[in-house]
Amino acid sequence: MKLLYYFLCVIIFSGCMLWEQTKPEPVVIQAPTTVSTTIAPADSSYLSITIDVSSDTSDTHAIIDNGNDYAISLRGKSLTDANINSVDSFLMQHKAYINADKVIVSNKPGTPYSPFKKLNDVLKKFGILKFKLISQ
Repeated sequence: MKLLYYFLCVIIFSGCMLWEQTKPEPVVIQAPTTVSTTIAPADSSYLSITIDVSSDTSDTHAIIDNGNDYAISLRGKSLTDANINSVDSFLMQHKAYINADKVIVSNKPGTPYSPFKKLNDVLKKFGILKFKLISQ
């Protein structure tokens, strides 16, 4: 009986040792590729929206969210210092001219997520689910 117990212990222990020695291969992580697109400045058929959250000049890390964080332009018509409701109205008025493949959203690095989230919700409402995101 002791021999059987000893034999089982050796098998279990050696099985555990073999199991511990087989480790999975490391995963290789690659950085995403950067895509460059040139848009003609005279092409007003693009819906261009800029998220411009102001910074406090005394503190470069302080962000001022006054609600009027958007500038929008399409086909020669533009709107600056707009809040999200103004952007919604602008898109409603010009929805016949919006090409879902020609939408550009630009922002500055360090822009908080909340203005982008509001804009994304409005764009979804108009069926715009993809766009080119540009950091200035």
